[in-house]
Amino acid sequence: MSSNHTTISNAKRLRSTLLVGLVAVGSVALASPAADASSAAVTVKARLGASYRLLAVTKSGKSVVGSSSGGKVTLKGLTRSDTSGMTLSVVNKSGAYVGPVMLKYLANKKATSQPKKATSGFIKLKKASGATIDLGSVKTGANFAYTTKTQATTGTSVKVTNGVPPARDNFGKSSSASSGGVRSAADPTVNNLGDDPDQDGLVSFADVDDDGDGKLDLVDSTFYQQPVKEDGSNQGKASIFTALICGGNCVNLNAYNVTSPSGAASTQLATMINTFQGVFFQFRDVASTFPSRPDRNFGYFNVDCTGISWCSGDSSKAVTISPDYDQTGSQPAGNALPLNSGETNYSVLCGANVIAKDPVAASNTSYTGPANWPKNDAGTGSAFDRTMDEWVFRTCDPDKDGFPNIIPSKGTIASGMEWMNEIKPRMAGPDGMKVGDTIRYNLTDSKGKSLYSSTQVISGVIQTVPSIRSWGGTTLHQADGSYNTSSIAGMASAAANTGGTAEITFWRPQRAPIGSESTWQDVGGLTYALGSTAAMCKIDSATTSAGASLQVLTGAKGESVVADTANDATPNPANFITMRVSGLSTCMSGQVRLMAMDRAGNSTLFNWQVGTQQGGGAPPQGPSQGGGAPPQGPPNPPRP
Repeated sequence: MSSNHTTISNAKRLRSTLLVGLVAVGSVALASPAADASSAAVTVKARLGASYRLLAVTKSGKSVVGSSSGGKVTLKGLTRSDTSGMTLSVVNKSGAYVGPVMLKYLANKKATSQPKKATSGFIKLKKASGATIDLGSVKTGANFAYTTKTQATTGTSVKVTNGVPPARDNFGKSSSASSGGVRSAADPTVNNLGDDPDQDGLVSFADVDDDGDGKLDLVDSTFYQQPVKEDGSNQGKASIFTALICGGNCVNLNAYNVTSPSGAASTQLATMINTFQGVFFQFRDVASTFPSRPDRNFGYFNVDCTGISWCSGDSSKAVTISPDYDQTGSQPAGNALPLNSGETNYSVLCGANVIAKDPVAASNTSYTGPANWPKNDAGTGSAFDRTMDEWVFRTCDPDKDGFPNIIPSKGTIASGMEWMNEIKPRMAGPDGMKVGDTIRYNLTDSKGKSLYSSTQVISGVIQTVPSIRSWGGTTLHQADGSYNTSSIAGMASAAANTGGTAEITFWRPQRAPIGSESTWQDVGGLTYALGSTAAMCKIDSATTSAGASLQVLTGAKGESVVADTANDATPNPANFITMRVSGLSTCMSGQVRLMAMDRAGNSTLFNWQVGTQQGGGAPPQGPSQGGGAPPQGPPNPPRP
C-alpha cells in the first residue's frame, strides 16, 4: 500500500510522534435509503477452496471479505455503484495476500480460458447490471487467482505471464521506471486505494510501488513525478503501522557482516523481535463516528487477523499492550483502561478466557506471569513482560463476535480522541510480521452494526534497528554483533557534561527481502533523528561513508533531522552515515534514542539509558496512549 495514500509530511507527523499510519483506508459508504439503481444491493458468489478467503475492494477502498464454507463463498454489503471498477483478491488461510483474481484473459486480443496461453488480462469489474455477480469457480495458484466464468470488465488490460501479472512476484516493486502510460492511468497526485494506477495488475492497497518508478512508496516523495499531498485530506481514518523500539542488544546485520540473518545474528534477531517489535492499530475519527459514548461498550474495534500466525490461532503469542490502570496515579486518568469502580481484572473487559497478568503479583520481581502465558519464541521461558499491562490479543473479545478487540481508553470515551493500541507479535521468522499480511478492521456500534471497515496489507516492516557504529571515534559494537550500551551511556553522559560535540556513525536498518530479492536490504530514504526524553539533539552536518553530504533540516526550536537519499541496497558494513552533533548537554538525559522512520510511519529506534532512570532494555513510555504507545519525536521539525 502506497504511503501516497497516507503520508502527511514528516514535519507534521514528527511533531506529535515518530509513528504514523502505514496504510490509508476507505471508509464504508453506507447505502443511501434512496431507491435508485446505484444503491441497490449486490451479492458476489463464487466457488473457492475451503482454505481461502475472497476479498472485494471498491475503487474508494471499501472492503468486504468472506470465508469459503463447503467450497462456496458469498459476499454481501455491496451496492451496484460499489461494483464499478471493483477488484477481487484471494487471501490464504495464514492471512497472507495471495493475489488478484483475474476476471478475463486475452490471447492475441481474443478471449481465452487458459491462463498459460494468455498474454493479458483484466482485474476490474464492470458495474453490475443485476443483483448477483456469479464468479463461477475461482481457481488459485501460488500468487494469483482467476475465474473460470469470464466476467464483464472495465479498464485497461494488464500483461500476464502464465496467467500471473508479473508485478505480483515482487508485490508491485518495479525494477525500473515505467516506460509510459502512467500519467494516463490516474490523476498524478490522487491514488485511490482500490485502483491500479500503474497498470501492473496489483491493486494499490497491496502494491509497494504504486507508480511503478522502481522506488518503494514508503520512501517515495513523489507520485507520478508530482509532490505527494501534504494537507492530510487523503489520509484514511484507520491505519496500521509497525515499530521496533529496542534497547540493549539490538541487531543490525552490518554489525555481523552478513547480508541475511544466520547464526548468532538470527538468534539475536528472534529475541529482539519477540521483545520489542509491534504493530500499532489506530482509528482517528472516534468523535464523529461514535458521537455518543456513554460507557466502554459504546462500540467495538474488531480486528480480523485473517489467519495470520502472529495474531490468531492457538499458536499465537500476540499480546496487546494496554493503557495502564490509573489506580496508582502513575498514568493520566484519560490514559487508563475503562474499569468501573472496584474492578481490578481484565476479564471484565475481555471475557473469562483472557490470559492477563495479576497487577498485584506483577510487582514482585520474581513473578514470571500467569501459568498459561505463551512461551517465548525459543520455548524456554515466558513471553510475559513485567513492564507492561498485557493480555493475549486473540482472547479479548467483549462483544463475543469471534474477533479480538482493541479496548478504548478512558480518554477515548470521554473526548473522542484516537482509538489506539499496540499488538506485540512475539513471533519471529516465517511466522512473524511480513509484507503481505492481510488484516481487516470492522468498527461496529454497541448493537453490532458496522460503521466503518477496511482491509489493509502490511507493506513495510523495518526489522532491525539503526545501530550506532562509533561514538567520537570509538567503535561500540562487539565482535559478535552485540553492543555495549553502558559504553554509549558513558560517552553520551561525558559529552553532555562538557556540553561538547560528538561525531557519531551509524548503520542503516534492514528489511526482509521482497519477492525475488536474494538478500535483506539496508533501507534507504529514511529520516533520522537523535534525542531523548529531555530534548532533541542538534545535528550540525551529516555525510555518507562515500563522502556525499546529506541534508540536515532544522526546525524553529533547533531540532534537527537527517534526510537520507540512498536507495535500498544489500547490507555492507562499509556503508554508513556520519553525523556531527553539538550541544549534547541539552539532549543526553534519561532515555536516549537514535530514531528512523519512513514516509508512511514505520519506525525503528535504538535506545540506551543515560543516568539512573529506566533501564536501557525497556521500551519507552508513550505520552497519551499507554505503555505500548509510540515515543515522542521532535516537536516541530521541518519536512525533508
